[in-house]
Amino acid sequence: MAFPQDSMIILMFIPLFGSFAIGILFSIIGLWFFCSFLFYREGYFSLTTTFLETFNVIRKNIVQYGNATYIVSFIFQVVMMMLTFIPGLIIGLISYNFLEFDSSFFDGSFGKMLMTIGALLVTLLTIFLYMGGVLANGIIYETAKDFKYGDRIYAMIANLGRKNDE
Repeated sequence: MAFPQDSMIILMFIPLFGSFAIGILFSIIGLWFFCSFLFYREGYFSLTTTFLETFNVIRKNIVQYGNATYIVSFIFQVVMMMLTFIPGLIIGLISYNFLEFDSSFFDGSFGKMLMTIGALLVTLLTIFLYMGGVLANGIIYETAKDFKYGDRIYAMIANLGRKNDE
């Protein structure tokens, strides 16, 4: 009894969709922990109830929040890859073909300077990648908080800067 070819084609896509599902699941877990920390830090929930209460706040839209977090993370990672891989490839090809790139290239001052600048750019881009992820999670947190405590938030904003600030 042979295995039909159509089934093999369908089975070929399982790892692709499984990696998306695992990515979305981990985005949901990361968002849940991030929001739990912020709800605890801002004094909405106590330490013992913050995880359960946060889950109750984001439960209705957890799939949308997870998808949004995963898509933003995916876009940032693609941008990061494009901003590091493509220039690195171009500089590597130019160095190899026109500057007679060999193993002693990094012993000279130009090679050391080029590697230092490249490492600095990769470090800065990585910092911006993580800052963008925190910004995306913060937007989702503020949206969930607004759904749960809408009027309270606006009252707190209206009281900012007053002497009897709570």
